Parts: sequence; structure tokens; C-alpha cells
Amino acid sequence: MEEERKAEITQLVNKALDEDKVYLTPTLTIQELAKHLSIPQQSLSIVINESFQKKFRDLINEYRVEDVKVKLKDPVFEQMSLLGVALESGFNSEASFYRIFKQHTGMTPKAYVKGI
Repeated sequence: MEEERKAEITQLVNKALDEDKVYLTPTLTIQELAKHLSIPQQSLSIVINESFQKKFRDLINEYRVEDVKVKLKDPVFEQMSLLGVALESGFNSEASFYRIFKQHTGMTPKAYVKGI
């Protein structure tokens, strides 16, 4: 794939994540993202692996964890449980949320909240 095309797709992925917030869809798959961006799945996979140096699932989960961290600092979400915030951020189960959050931050969500 040409570098110019890779850069184009990278921009599309960044826009989908930063502006469209596609990661908030709990069931998001690489197929759905490719369709959303109107690009072949194989091209998307190559760009995520090479440009972002991550697998699709890791990239999406990284955005979800960051979303949780932002929401935990927002007074609007103060009355919501950790699980509620996780579900609002695109996670679809408590177990995966706790595991992925700890993987990305090095601490449990509860420990993170205490440190805020």
C-alpha cells in the first residue's frame, strides 16, 4: 500500500475515533469500522497495525479507557457507578472493563478513582 494512501486512512481512523467516537459502540468490529470509513477491511487492518502499532481491539479499548478517565473527572457522571461509566464508554461487560482498564493504566478503576 502506498504511503499516501496509508496516511489518508490514518486520518480517517483518527477522525472516526476523535470526532465520530465510534469506540462508544460496544459491539464495534473492524468490519463495521471499515464499512463506516468506506475502505476495505484489509487496508484498515494494515494501517492500524502499522500506523498505530496496535491491533484493532487494543486501539478501541485504549480510547474507551481514556473516555472512562475523562468521564470519571466530570461532575456530570458523579452519581453514576463505575460500571455505568464503563458502559457509557463502550465497554459491554464489567469483567472486560476491569481487566482492560488495569491493563492500560496499571491500576484498578477503584484505585484510579481514589487517586483523582
